Amino acid sequence: MNVDSLPTAIPTHSGPTLLIVDDEAEMRRALKRTLDEEPYRILQADSAQSALSILAKEPVHVILSDHNMPGMSGLDLLRTLALRFPAVVRMMVTATHEFDVAVRAINLGEVSRFITKPWDDEELVCSVRAAFAHAALEREVRILRRQAKRNVAVLHELEARFPGISHVKRDRGGAVVLSEVDDDGRVSDAAIWSDEERGS
Repeated sequence: MNVDSLPTAIPTHSGPTLLIVDDEAEMRRALKRTLDEEPYRILQADSAQSALSILAKEPVHVILSDHNMPGMSGLDLLRTLALRFPAVVRMMVTATHEFDVAVRAINLGEVSRFITKPWDDEELVCSVRAAFAHAALEREVRILRRQAKRNVAVLHELEARFPGISHVKRDRGGAVVLSEVDDDGRVSDAAIWSDEERGS
């Protein structure tokens, strides 16, 4: 591993993070240069093993990996990430002659997108932006699911302590009827004109 091309200390960071993996320093620099104006932190690894070490210590949201590397290939790396870090959006940079590898990887769900070398800068930037948008959406869904589970647990607890508290009464149009009688003892218009009073 060429430590000169990698950060000596990787700071803890909570913002969106991209990891570029390529055994060629020139390729890593070119990818980073293309994406430098984007609003995310960029980490670099010169091998699949180095990438796995970074992922064990750092939150990474999108990975952009070369395929043809010594040792573990990019496809094997992304296949491993699909199992160990499924929330990471996985992208592959491939040479044109590796097209069949990229298609197989996408079909197996191991890669969300592949970029061919030489890449078009605008296409690369747009693809990485789309990957971060996808990662953000996935994270938002997970946060909302956790919140919904907490809300349901609180609701069950309240219902156990105060039976009927979670019952919601609605009128014909679906609007919530908060109370038939207000604090001053007046009957609400919704209660007066509800279907329950029809024919009484």
